[in-house]
Amino acid sequence: MRRYIAVIWNIDDTGSVNTARTFRDGLAARPSEWALSYEAPGILVAHHIKSHIGGLLYKLTNQSGLIIGRLFRRTPDSYATVSPVVSEGDSQRLIASAGRYLIDSFWGTYVAFITDSKSKTHYVVHDPTSGMPCFYARHESVNVIFSHVADCLEFFPIRLSINQSFLTRWLVDHAISVQETGLREVFELTTGEALEISSGTTHRAVYWNPVEFSANPRIESAIEAARELRTVAQRTVDAWASCYDRISLHLSGGLDSSIVAGCLANAASRPQVSYVNLHSELTRTDEPIQFPGYDQRFVEKLMAFESGGDERYFARLVAKRWNVRMAEVQLPQATDLEAMWRTPLLTRPFANIYGVWEDDINQAIVAKENTQAFFRGLAGDSIFYASRAPSGAIDFSYLNGIRSGLWEHILSSCKVSDQSLWTILHKIWRYGILDRAVPEYDNFLRTPKLLRDELVYGLTVTDFESIVSKAVRAARLPPGKRTHTRGLEMLAYYHAGPHVDVHADYVNPLNSQLMWELLLRIPTYNLQTGGIVRGLARTAFADILPSEIQRRQSKGSGTSMLQRVLKKNREILSEHLQNGLLVREGYLDPNKLTKCLSRENPSISVEATHLQQCMAAEIWLRRWTQEIRESRIDPIRTQRRVVQ
Repeated sequence: MRRYIAVIWNIDDTGSVNTARTFRDGLAARPSEWALSYEAPGILVAHHIKSHIGGLLYKLTNQSGLIIGRLFRRTPDSYATVSPVVSEGDSQRLIASAGRYLIDSFWGTYVAFITDSKSKTHYVVHDPTSGMPCFYARHESVNVIFSHVADCLEFFPIRLSINQSFLTRWLVDHAISVQETGLREVFELTTGEALEISSGTTHRAVYWNPVEFSANPRIESAIEAARELRTVAQRTVDAWASCYDRISLHLSGGLDSSIVAGCLANAASRPQVSYVNLHSELTRTDEPIQFPGYDQRFVEKLMAFESGGDERYFARLVAKRWNVRMAEVQLPQATDLEAMWRTPLLTRPFANIYGVWEDDINQAIVAKENTQAFFRGLAGDSIFYASRAPSGAIDFSYLNGIRSGLWEHILSSCKVSDQSLWTILHKIWRYGILDRAVPEYDNFLRTPKLLRDELVYGLTVTDFESIVSKAVRAARLPPGKRTHTRGLEMLAYYHAGPHVDVHADYVNPLNSQLMWELLLRIPTYNLQTGGIVRGLARTAFADILPSEIQRRQSKGSGTSMLQRVLKKNREILSEHLQNGLLVREGYLDPNKLTKCLSRENPSISVEATHLQQCMAAEIWLRRWTQEIRESRIDPIRTQRRVVQ
C-alpha cells in the first residue's frame, strides 16, 4: 500500500515555516525510509520508499505539482496504455481548472497535489473510486495530508481525541462512509473530493458527482450495454495489467473474480499470472447462519443467494479454463480474535479478521514469488448491481411510463425478486408512475445491537449519509438507480484494511472510474437482464466464464466461519468486552453483553459481524486511548511508531 505524507502551509506565517522546516529535517534523518518527492513554496510531499513500486510518481512541469498513484489517460480507442507522462499542457490545464482536468482527462488510483503559484493556492484531489486513502489534519498552523495516521504521528505530535459520535455510528454500521473519522481532529477526503488550501484556510469541493451519470440512464439496448461493458472492462484490466510483470489474483470462484481472471488471460501485455484461493472448509454439522432481527422472508432470500466459504470447486474450473497455477490456502479455523491486535493504528477500527489473515498470506506470497500486485474482484456486487429488488420494471415505468416493453420487464422483475405479479404491479404504480418515495433501507438500525439503547435511539439514516447519498437524495433518479448509485458508499468498506507492510499494490480493476461511469448510465432493467442478478455481466462475459459460474446464482460467504470463530472465542470476547473500555465509557450495555456471551453460540443474539465490530472497536479504543495518554504526558515527543 502506497504511503505518503504532505504538509501545506502559509509561507507568510513564521510559525508555519518553522514547522515545515522541522518536517523536512525529519525526512532527511530517515533517508532509507522516506524520500522528498515534491517541494514548492508552501508545500512538501514525501513518499515511503518501500511502499512504492516504480512509476508511481508523476511530476507536473515547472514545479506545479505531483500525482501519487497509477494514472491512465482517457483515449477514445484504447485504455490499455502504460502510465502516461503529464505534459506541460496537462500541467497548465490542471492549474487552470483547479485540478478538475484530472477527473475529466485521466482515470486511475491517485492523490494529486497541485500548486497555483500565482494565487498561492494548493489543491489536493482524490480519485473518484477512493483507491488510495487520503486523510488530513491540522497541526499548529499547518495542514498535514497523509495516507496512514501512524506515519503522520511520526513527524507531527498532533493532540488527538476520540470521536465518540463516529465510533457509535461505526458500531451500528461499520461500512459508514462519511468525512469524519474515529479521531475528532482527522478528516477523510472521500469519493472524487478535493481540498483547496489558501492562506491557511481550507475548503472542500466535490469534483466527481456520480448522479451526473445515473440521472439519465439511457443505454437502452441490452446488447449494446453488454458489448460496451465487455470492452471497457477488458481495456481497464489491460491498463492495470500493463503496469506489472507478476500478478497474483485472489480467485474466490465467484462471478466477479472469475471475470477479472478472464480479462487477465486476454490482457495485451501478457503478465505472469498466478491465482490464490482462500477458503474455509465447512462440515455438514455446522450450525445454520444466524440473522437475528431480520424478517424470515428476507432471510430465506438471503440464504438462497449465499453459499458457504469453500468455493474451490468453482475456482478450480477457472484455473483449468486458463491453465493457471492456483495456490489453495485454508483460512485458520482455530485462530483466536487477538490477531486483530496486529492491525496498525488506523483512523477507524478494522472489523475484518479475514483481512488480517489475508495480509499474512500476501506477505508470504510477495516474499516467495516477488508478486508486484494482488488483483481482486472487489466492488463487483456494487458496480454490477447485485440486487434482488424488482428495480427493472419500476425504473422502466419511472422513465417511460406505461408503454411497449414494460410487460417484459414486469416478468423479469417477478423472476429476479421472487415476488408476485400483483406485488410488482403495485410497486410500479406507487414508485414508478406516481413517483412516491421508496422507504429508506434501515435494517441496520433495527437489528439487535449491544449498544446502550439511548445511544441508538434517535439515529436515522441521515446520520450515516455520505457525499454520495446526499447527492442522490437531492437528485431525481429512478428508484433502482438511487440504490445502484449509493453502491459507491461501499468503497470505504472495500478499501478498508491495513495492507501497510505488504509491499505490493492492491488492484480492484472492476472498481474504476470508467466502469462506474459506464454502469451508472445503464438502466437497472438492463443490469438485471433476463431476470437474473447481475444478468448483464453474465451475458457480457459469457464466453470467458465457465458455464457453471455463469449460471450460478449463489455467492460465497464467510459468515458461517465467522460464527464458528466467535463461538470458539467466547472467553476472549468476554475478557476483552465485559471489563473493557466500550462498557466503561458507556458504548455497550453490560446486561445485553452478558446475556449474549452466556449463549453457547453468541451469534443467536446479535449478528456475528456486530460481535466482530465490538471486538475490533475495543482493541482500537484501547490502543488509541493509550496513545493519546502517552502523547499528553510528553506532548513534544515524536516517538517512532512501528507499523506492523
